[in-house]
Amino acid sequence: MSTTQTSTLQASSIRLKGAQELGEQLPTAVKQHIASLPKLSREQAGHLRHFHNFASQIDGDWSSFGSRDPGQEWLDAIRYQLATMSYGTAAAHFHRLPALRGPMRELFQKLIRKMLRRDVWGYGIFVDPDIKELRKPWADPIKEENIMYSGHLLLMVALYGMLFDSDDYEKEGSLTFN
Repeated sequence: MSTTQTSTLQASSIRLKGAQELGEQLPTAVKQHIASLPKLSREQAGHLRHFHNFASQIDGDWSSFGSRDPGQEWLDAIRYQLATMSYGTAAAHFHRLPALRGPMRELFQKLIRKMLRRDVWGYGIFVDPDIKELRKPWADPIKEENIMYSGHLLLMVALYGMLFDSDDYEKEGSLTFN
């Protein structure tokens, strides 16, 4: 086991012990309420972990994203995978894990950051046979093309704003296409 893995396990163990101690201090009514809340199934928790693993990959590494076509012309394109991961994350956070704001917010931010990468949004300029040269000036990849991409990105940003009561992506320069 590497030093990083060991320190991560130790930190997780400390957080878990802290949570257990906190749980022991909670009033019985609060414990009963928490116990009555719907839990994630093993499969649902596994999907969220899967989303986290994808979102945590180094930027530009799409090795875990299954796609048949490197041109991203099919329904398994990276943009669709990132979008549906964010929709699943939003549903899990809203309906099952509303108290888990920090980890869910971080996951959402990672998914949006990946969505802003050129290898996700740039598919249109390489697969359209009618494009003879890039638009001048080439400043906005979604202004006139990529309607599916822009719709998914808009929904991802809107869900983030609603779930976390945040205007992070409404600020000037917050959505920078890399």
